[in-house]
Amino acid sequence: ALININLYLEEAWKRGATDNDYLTKAFVEFFISKDFSAADKLLQKAIELGPNNATVFYTYSYLKCMMGRNKEALALIEKGKAIEPNSVAYFNYYGICLYLLEKHEDAIAVFEEALKLFPQVLRFYDHLGRVYLTMGNFEQTIQTLNAGLRFANIRPPSMLAYLAMAYLHLQQENRAKELLQELIRRSEMNEK
Repeated sequence: ALININLYLEEAWKRGATDNDYLTKAFVEFFISKDFSAADKLLQKAIELGPNNATVFYTYSYLKCMMGRNKEALALIEKGKAIEPNSVAYFNYYGICLYLLEKHEDAIAVFEEALKLFPQVLRFYDHLGRVYLTMGNFEQTIQTLNAGLRFANIRPPSMLAYLAMAYLHLQQENRAKELLQELIRRSEMNEK
């Protein structure tokens, strides 16, 4: 997939890259190469080219959170929200930022509101389950993740791992082992 992305980006740069092309390149640098500095510069350029592209602001907020620059991240979320309020991206990045700031109750409120608007978006169950797990609320972790998994065609590994940890904390070792075995099998099949 990265080969195809790079081919696309080469062509885009020949034609004259847009804000979305810079965003795509920033995703590669941020999520694949883990070059936060390069991603930062690319996202600055994306904002310059597309000052009304909420996705750029939301993505940039996540990078800032990962860099520990939380005030900047929150300001970018507000800019994105001014363009595109109450979107999946808004709730996703705002909730993640609150979680990383260890504002767990606020993160829960954001993800619960998101689920009222978007009840089939799996990542909200995933994030909410992680928040509950971090807080040590293992019963709520299990309830949340199982509620989300009913929508899943493919069971996200993160959700299974969080479930396994919650079951382990509740001394339900067999359930935890079943989930870990599923993850091991999927890994052996070279599933990411």
